Amino acid sequence: MIFRNYNCSVEKIGIIHSKINSASSNIAEALIRRHGFEKKSEGKFAQGNILLASYSEEIVHIIPDFDADLFIYASTHRSAAGTPAFSAHFPGNWGAADLGGEPKTLNIGEPKMLKAIFQSMRKLATERNIQGVDITLEVDHHGPKIEKPILFAEIGSSEGQWSNKQYGELVADAIMDAIAGYETIECSVAFGVGGGHYAPSFSKLALETPISFSHMLPKYKVDEVDYETFVQGIERSTIPASKVLIDWKGLNQPQRSKIIGYCEKAGIKWTKA
Repeated sequence: MIFRNYNCSVEKIGIIHSKINSASSNIAEALIRRHGFEKKSEGKFAQGNILLASYSEEIVHIIPDFDADLFIYASTHRSAAGTPAFSAHFPGNWGAADLGGEPKTLNIGEPKMLKAIFQSMRKLATERNIQGVDITLEVDHHGPKIEKPILFAEIGSSEGQWSNKQYGELVADAIMDAIAGYETIECSVAFGVGGGHYAPSFSKLALETPISFSHMLPKYKVDEVDYETFVQGIERSTIPASKVLIDWKGLNQPQRSKIIGYCEKAGIKWTKA
């Protein structure tokens, strides 16, 4: 089949801050303090072609009131285990919209930016000797839904980490490092299917190989995902996926058969990861 093209040039970047999200505020304060953002109006700060904007809503429901070519949402990451973490992911819903966004609707991913932020988080944590923190990609989940490329950069996983100034500085610096260099990244883009929420196989590939991802569909959503939403995982990206990577051990046999069938219907090659 012929996939839609979501490629775009990036001239203006928006960073989104929720004032009721403590990690978001921590990251925003570090951006202003460390990276020369100047106040332009109430709740809006600029540095070159980057606009940092503050809102009062829950971050998964914020729809920006200004235009940009790419949006980065600074946010908390939550987990039941409460493990300290830095994470990055695209928002979107494989099925129901339980936390913002729209059902069965993915956003437009930016694979180079995802890879750049993830790699910067790892590099800075090593350089600053920040230990005991998981640094990971996550699969697509939650809202909002907008019509421009978007990703989340997060601090996890509880209040002690969300308000940690060193952690806020790391994520702020990783965002700015990524913005400065992501367009020069050479990467092969894949749609990752299988495995858990933190996609360990795909995170390792994004860190250690030229591969990045258009989207990632976890095992726990494969049974419910329909073909039309699956195709969004291939095409709703500034660089469409050239193949589907299947975490072979991260799916059961019926799930593998379902995904291979979808790949054949879409006319896209697949390989084991």
